[in-house]
Amino acid sequence: MMNGFFKWTFMAIIAAVTLVGFTGRSASFYDARGLGAALSGFRSPAAPGPDRDDVLYIGRDDPDEIVTITGTYILESHIVIENQGRLELIDATVTLQGDIVIEDDGALTVSNTELTFSQLYAHEFGLLAWDRADMVIENSIISGQGAIIKGALAGEASARLEAADFTDGMTVSLMESSSLSLSEMSGFIEAIVSDEAALDAADSQAVLLLIWLAMPEGATGTFSLPPWGPVGSLAFPGDFPGVTGIGYTVSIVDMEMVIFSLLSLAGSDVTISDSFILAVGLLFTEGDSHGLVGLQYYSEYSDFTLALGDRGLRLVDTVLWTWNVYAAGSSVMTVLDSTVGEIFSMENATAIVQSSTCDGNGGYVSAQGYSTLIVIDSVIIPKVITMGFSATTLAESELNGEIFVSEVSALAVVNPVGSYVATPLDAGVLIEGAIDPPPEPYVGGTLSITGTADIRPGPDSPITYAGYELQYGRGSGPSTFTPIGSYHTEAVHEGELEVWDTEKLSPGLYTLRLLIYFEEREEPAEILREVRLELPSDLQALIDALALLGLAGCLMGGGEETPPAPHGEGGGGSGGCGCAYYRASAESALVSSAVVYLLPVLFIGVLKRRVRRKS
Repeated sequence: MMNGFFKWTFMAIIAAVTLVGFTGRSASFYDARGLGAALSGFRSPAAPGPDRDDVLYIGRDDPDEIVTITGTYILESHIVIENQGRLELIDATVTLQGDIVIEDDGALTVSNTELTFSQLYAHEFGLLAWDRADMVIENSIISGQGAIIKGALAGEASARLEAADFTDGMTVSLMESSSLSLSEMSGFIEAIVSDEAALDAADSQAVLLLIWLAMPEGATGTFSLPPWGPVGSLAFPGDFPGVTGIGYTVSIVDMEMVIFSLLSLAGSDVTISDSFILAVGLLFTEGDSHGLVGLQYYSEYSDFTLALGDRGLRLVDTVLWTWNVYAAGSSVMTVLDSTVGEIFSMENATAIVQSSTCDGNGGYVSAQGYSTLIVIDSVIIPKVITMGFSATTLAESELNGEIFVSEVSALAVVNPVGSYVATPLDAGVLIEGAIDPPPEPYVGGTLSITGTADIRPGPDSPITYAGYELQYGRGSGPSTFTPIGSYHTEAVHEGELEVWDTEKLSPGLYTLRLLIYFEEREEPAEILREVRLELPSDLQALIDALALLGLAGCLMGGGEETPPAPHGEGGGGSGGCGCAYYRASAESALVSSAVVYLLPVLFIGVLKRRVRRKS
């Protein structure tokens, strides 16, 4: 039973793993084995509870309720089918801004219908079923308004899809003892198969079927996967001698286009040979720390063993299109100097990505549950999607896609490069802070410091923007900061933050600190930028020239090591020219500007020396 709340599931992956979350549920789902347990997630604040007036509940007040919808129907929320309730969409055109959820012994029938999930990003809404729920979709068109929809089957739920067109695709996770049957399909179906689930696909010439084979704890064996393309007949693991520790089954008959990927979990030990794999997803669920370095897309491995102590994965004469990385449970994952297709942090995990690229082959970047995601000095090409209570920081990174901050998640964009469009949804909070490098950072004047200081909350967020202030400190990591200007209550987006008076400052390294305040918080968000202040170019050139003049004189006639003394009028000063002094003064100038200044300055120096001697 529901125990007062609706169970909410979020699927993610276009070529990757799936996350399942819920708000309140019976213990049986929490105790799911294998991948189902590994991917179970957070409690979603957006889950429709018993008092949601905008949700269509079927079977709640009347356990045997049957609702039939024909014609045009629009609902800007979810549909929940409970108990023995039944929903029939017959000869209908239906648009939903939410999920269809089936639980208990509920049932859904979709026939001769166009069903559209009105969503902003991939896997926002979709079809979810568990317990003993039953789903039948036939002769219908299912779309996600241009984005792939999510799906999840758990418990003993079953789904039969026949002559259905998933025009934008669906990613469905099969867990526990659930089953999915596909026939005469078109469009795109991505299935992640785990636990004791069953996938049967047959007689479909117009569908692209991407199958993720989960390798759970205890899975062992050496095997080859068929190449991309048509599959006449295949049964996994039945047709693969030596493969053990797999509880699920996959049966394929007369499918035109099938692609395989692999999901690697701790405790597995498998070798893939002579294969072409779309992706390998690395899922981490334990509390240990793991590091991945040097993963690259489209790699041809003659004999490669992944350097991880908690699992065995060997690729022999195998081509791999992309790696995907998923941090779940309470794991801590670091990705360094790599190119991957997708990166997730889920549940209570922490994922740190540094000096890497996520190119979007097979997915996007996401933080879910109560997880933390930190991206530093990296390139993110696909979408970034956050949800649950997650916290994400994108710092000093190139961003190229859309950003969605949903539910009650928080995302901070710090000193970004590139162009992105960010949308805060629900109670999500977007923090944008940037200090642009000053184009001419000189002392002795004023500098216009530009950047961004903004907080954009979603429509349901209690957080509001209060203001910002800019400060500076000497050196890297200063212990004290001095205010620049005053406190500002207006948000700034790619504009002037403050004017910095550097008249009394000396050249050297400084740290600028931008503090962005919430009305609901005492501690501000902090953005830092190191700036090296130089002498004005004309003054620096003069100093360089003077240093080189002295050096030129030494090169032509002196070797004294004492500092220079002033020369009297008419020449004949009392001290040496101080060659060591000039050498030290000119050392940095020779490195940076010798080519530009050396010849003319030497000429002028020689000329002045001769004039002094002549006089």
